[in-house]
Amino acid sequence: MLLLGIKPQIFSEMAPLILTYFPVRGRGEVIRLMLKDQGVDFEEKVVTMEMWMEGTLKASCMFGQLPMFQDGDLTLYQTNAIRRHLARKLGVYGKDQREAALIDMMDEALEDILNKYIKLMFEKDDTGKEEYLKALAKDFKPFEKTLSSSGGFLVGNKISLADYALVMLLIHHQVLCPSFLDDYPNLQSYLKRMSARPNVQAYHQSDEFKNRPIVPKASSVERCKKAFQNHHTEQSQSYQLHQTKMGPYTITYFAVRGRCSALKIMLADKGQEWKEVVVDFPDWMKGSLKGTCVFGQLPKFQDGDLVLFQSNAMLRHLGRNHDAYGHDGKEAALIDMMCDGVEDLRLKYIKMIYQEYDTGKDAFIKDLPNHLDKFEAVMTKNKTGFLVGNKSSFADYNLFDLLLNLVVLSSTCLDSFPSLKSFVGKMSAQPKIKAFLDSDAYKKLPINGNGKQ
Repeated sequence: MLLLGIKPQIFSEMAPLILTYFPVRGRGEVIRLMLKDQGVDFEEKVVTMEMWMEGTLKASCMFGQLPMFQDGDLTLYQTNAIRRHLARKLGVYGKDQREAALIDMMDEALEDILNKYIKLMFEKDDTGKEEYLKALAKDFKPFEKTLSSSGGFLVGNKISLADYALVMLLIHHQVLCPSFLDDYPNLQSYLKRMSARPNVQAYHQSDEFKNRPIVPKASSVERCKKAFQNHHTEQSQSYQLHQTKMGPYTITYFAVRGRCSALKIMLADKGQEWKEVVVDFPDWMKGSLKGTCVFGQLPKFQDGDLVLFQSNAMLRHLGRNHDAYGHDGKEAALIDMMCDGVEDLRLKYIKMIYQEYDTGKDAFIKDLPNHLDKFEAVMTKNKTGFLVGNKSSFADYNLFDLLLNLVVLSSTCLDSFPSLKSFVGKMSAQPKIKAFLDSDAYKKLPINGNGKQ
């Protein structure tokens, strides 16, 4: 069983918290904001680009990335895994599993916006800025609507993991376009209220914050930095989640494996039944269904009266419901980290499939060992045949599904990775998984929507 809502812990009685990151806001800023607002002391180790390019530190990082976060003997990579770990400890991950699922959904959608923003920031010039700003209305409209009927926060009646992500994005977008909130009265009021929280206000008025650039790049980013320097921004209850008889599940998605395959494999292995509503692409393009989806995307997942979007939020929800999210907070944090690592590789795969298949397939396959070796090392070290702990988690189902796709792309890609090859064989042989993989419901669906694989 997973203790999702851990009683807020007294950090001063624990080992020191250490954030290792570059001297920019970037991916580390939402971690800083959460800790500052909650009054938690932490040490920050600053890594210059020269130190990073030297290679020693980079080689020691699991996914070759920063930030790195240390909580005693627990070392985490992947920003969102770090944030979820802190949210559990600080009691800002919802009061129950329903709120946690909705927080995950909101947070995954905010991550989509952040990824677009980061892409814009690293463009060589400002040619994409105008198009990006036009799309902001679509991206932020769901949050404006949510706040119109909420208790002042994205989910529930207290601040959560997702609120910190939204605050950070709103501040950065005000720097990019000072007037962008003019048409969003709820978001405008929300940001003003959140910025007035004493610890947040003190942090945002500090030189530590104001002198830290958003991302390490000149051109458009430096202009953002200069603009910001002149800009002034005017769960206490513990509970256990246990497996109970679940309500009927319904998955609404296109006639492809895509983003739903890991979800279905997990449900099949857990002996769960689900209904499927298959959406034809021409019907989707008519817009009536799309208009009802919170973020204008599928899949859509229904668990009784709980409706979720964002596939990784669905996986986490099922992980909580079906004992696949670790046995304690430490395992949960590591599972989050591994799932985010899988997502990084999946996004590279999706980009290659849909945007660069003809020109980038060979390069992707050539680079694949540099990504697979990270998971191979974890599997080899754990010695249980799983990524974390001694039983399958939602991260294992996610990795398994992606590896099946990669083997179709390159049949020999796992030959140099015995632990991963064994993992695929072991998961494929599980009776309920095997039955699902052998079924027409799985075999007759294409992997991707464009027919490439």
